[in-house]
Amino acid sequence: MLLEFIRGTMQQWFYEKRNHANEYPNFVTPWAEEKISSHLSKSACLKVRSITPTQYQVVGFGGFMGIVDFGEMSCTCRKFQLSRIPCKYAIIVARHMRLMNVNAWVHPFFRTDIYRVIYQEPVSPLGNQSDWLHSPEEIVILPPVLDSRRPSHPFNRNRRPL
Repeated sequence: MLLEFIRGTMQQWFYEKRNHANEYPNFVTPWAEEKISSHLSKSACLKVRSITPTQYQVVGFGGFMGIVDFGEMSCTCRKFQLSRIPCKYAIIVARHMRLMNVNAWVHPFFRTDIYRVIYQEPVSPLGNQSDWLHSPEEIVILPPVLDSRRPSHPFNRNRRPL
């Protein structure tokens, strides 16, 4: 019953996600889009200074905030490298460069076309249990052999006999 419940739940999830992915018009997934918009709002008060054509320094109210390097696709905050979604520093640099779209810097895993591929396969019912293939020989799995000694107290031979 538990296995059938889990299968039914996954079937429902995949159906909903598949329909949502097919109807979603944007380039990145809704979750990634939400993250990008959150980073965009957090980057509103930051300023950018150019270092090289691919490196930029981001400065905030408290002074130095971070360095974004688009040649390496990295930022000193490390959120850009870890999440593979542009951090607030990368987004403010993109605005400074007059780029309207930061989707090119989002990892392909967060793209809608990959989102569709992930949920394209249906989760099918298992069918009648009597139709399942059974092994001609039964396999008996025995429980592991337990040691009589407790694992937290190793055997000590240094004691004097009584």
